[in-house]
Amino acid sequence: MFMIRSKSACQDSSEQAGFTMLETIFTMLIVGLIMLFFPLILKAYTSIERALETDTDYEWHIFIIQLQKETKRASYWFVQTNQLDIEVDGRLVSYEGYGEVLRRRVADAGHEIVLQNVSSHSFTLDGHMLHLFVTFTNGIQKDASFALSPPQTVEKKEIIEEKQEQENKKEQVQGENGEKKGGSDTYE
Repeated sequence: MFMIRSKSACQDSSEQAGFTMLETIFTMLIVGLIMLFFPLILKAYTSIERALETDTDYEWHIFIIQLQKETKRASYWFVQTNQLDIEVDGRLVSYEGYGEVLRRRVADAGHEIVLQNVSSHSFTLDGHMLHLFVTFTNGIQKDASFALSPPQTVEKKEIIEEKQEQENKKEQVQGENGEKKGGSDTYE
């Protein structure tokens, strides 16, 4: 028994869906190109990340130099976990966190940003050594330790009392100047 196949039946079997050799070669070519450029992309990413870390390093070192200079000139200091108060040239200078920055304030005024992108920080005092620990928002952790001199610490209560005395003196001087000025004016 003979079976005769029609032409249409043969065409149906040859038009089946599937990958041809040409499609497979193109797919392998695309995968190969992606794999070829992957190390270059990774290298570019790490160099950009390193450049950003360098900016953080510069900012960190400038901050540490400034803090060391101020603590050397300080007449006293008060250390809390998240704040450092020192008196420099008769003015109270505070280093404290504010959002994602570490700021410097003089006489409870101003807002000088000394470190940016800070997720956490802490000041600790161990004898005459000040330790500072900072974690940046990108996960980098920095720490610094240096000796404080002169070895004189003051209670926060004494700092507040001294500030109140200075304010009272200013008010008295302003009051006296106001009385003299007001007393000398004559109106006709």
